[in-house]
This record gives sequence, C-alpha cells and structure tokens, in this order.
Amino acid sequence: MKFNFDFKNKKAGFEADVEKIAEKAMEHNEKDWEEKFDKKHNAKKEILEIKHKQKMEAEEKNKNKKNWIQKIQEEHRKTKELELEEERRREEEERKTIKIKIIISLIMGMIGLIMMIIGCILGTLSGDSDSGWYMIACVGFFPLLGIVFIWSSESDKKRKKNKK
Repeated sequence: MKFNFDFKNKKAGFEADVEKIAEKAMEHNEKDWEEKFDKKHNAKKEILEIKHKQKMEAEEKNKNKKNWIQKIQEEHRKTKELELEEERRREEEERKTIKIKIIISLIMGMIGLIMMIIGCILGTLSGDSDSGWYMIACVGFFPLLGIVFIWSSESDKKRKKNKK
C-alpha cells in the first residue's frame, strides 16, 4: 500500500496491491471466523449443559414433590383407615351395649309383668281390697320404669356426643 502526495501539483494518490490486501483480509477473517465459531459453539454447548442440568433439577424436584404428595396421600389413607376402624369398633361396642340393654330390659319387663300379674291375681283371690298382694303389683311397676330410664340415658349420651 502506498500513499503518494504531490504538494506541488496538489495531488494525492493511493496505490494498493489488491491481492495482498485481500489475502490479509482473508487471513484475518479466517482467524476471527474460527475464534467466533469456537466461541459460539462452546457457548451453545454450555447453554445445552445448563438447560440439561436445569431439566434434571426440575425432574428431581418433581420426583420429590410426587414423593411428598404420595406420602401425604398415604398418611391420609392411613388416617381414614384408622377412623373407619375406630368407627367400626364404636359400632360394635354400641351393638354390644344395645344387646345387653335389650336382655336386661326383657328380664326387667318379665319380672315387672309377673309381679303385677301375680299381685293382681292373688289380691283379687284374697278378696281384701287392702291386701299386701296389691302392693306386690305396685312394686312390679318399678322394673318397668327402670326400662324407661335405661333407654332414656342412652339417648342423653347420644345428644351429648352430637353436640361435641
């Protein structure tokens, strides 16, 4: 490359070897191109690695979340099973107590009715209106009242449970 200045004629000139300039530009461009390509390629590799790591972390978080949700669902299921087991146990106890109450009620009813029937029959046979047999008939009324108290106490317990 040459610059020519002619001050007398007030002219300036520029001579250049186009082939040499083109070769230098190509060499420079090739060096830059390889560096740029390597940088770009390496950057893409790093971005892919980062994305892969993020994806793996997200999957790990999802697995942890799924495991956590599964644990909660399992605990919920166990809780429901325990509640059902407790309810079944309570129902069995209620059935047992009802069975016992029925048996006691039948026995008390039989005793009360037998006492009333015997007292009335023997009081009538004695012919005395102030006979002690009538008192036995009156005493036979108390076991019948006991039946009412037994069954009414159960309904009070149920009312208290329902209020809770």
